[in-house]
Amino acid sequence: MPARAMEQAEYSNVYQAEARYWWYRATHELVIHYVRRLRRTGMCILDAGCGTGGLLQRLRAYGQVEGLDVEAAAVAFCRARGLDGVSQADLNTWSPPAERYDVVTSVDVLYHEAITDDAAVLRTLWTSLKPGGLLILHLPAFECLRRSHDVTVATRRRYTTRQVRRLLMDAGFIAARVRYRLPLLFMLILLRKWLHAGARNESGSDLQILPGWLNATLLALARLGNTLLYYGLRWPCGSSIIATGLKPL
Repeated sequence: MPARAMEQAEYSNVYQAEARYWWYRATHELVIHYVRRLRRTGMCILDAGCGTGGLLQRLRAYGQVEGLDVEAAAVAFCRARGLDGVSQADLNTWSPPAERYDVVTSVDVLYHEAITDDAAVLRTLWTSLKPGGLLILHLPAFECLRRSHDVTVATRRRYTTRQVRRLLMDAGFIAARVRYRLPLLFMLILLRKWLHAGARNESGSDLQILPGWLNATLLALARLGNTLLYYGLRWPCGSSIIATGLKPL
């Protein structure tokens, strides 16, 4: 059975929400924190699985940017943002230029049903990085959080930090930091699943329009969580994983 693409309507939802929705803003800010820590000038940056381009647009402040996505709809949304360096490509078969990029970002991509071998894709990304280059991964955590949203976004796998650390090391990376994030969201999702136990698992996105006050509150809480991660805090659980890996010099 072929892998399903993310439901097409979700691309439009993401495109419209990325600039303001709390989850995207906090996640992109966290990724950019690690990009800035590399402290290189004139960087070449790839967003592998760039979606509709919200992160890529923000990364332009830190160097030359390129993006890849398997879906033509995603590439079209990127170009609507004025992002010209975006190509349609399948990470399963993509042959990268060796040692081209200082930074590769990949936010919620490896988990997808369209990725046939996440370990092989990580080895490909390793090849594309310069020595000393940085990979930044973001992935969904814990199979116990699987729900209707995972149907909408075609989730194949949710991860633990131990699994991600092993994947990075097997691909040749020095696993510099692998952490859970958003522990409050972890608990809220579990509570919601418990309350709705026995309901039909129909397709449905978590990406919903929120009242302004609620969106601002969630953003503030997520930013606080980001700050605590910057200072080395390790949460025992979370709804997502942020991971960085360095290619040895």
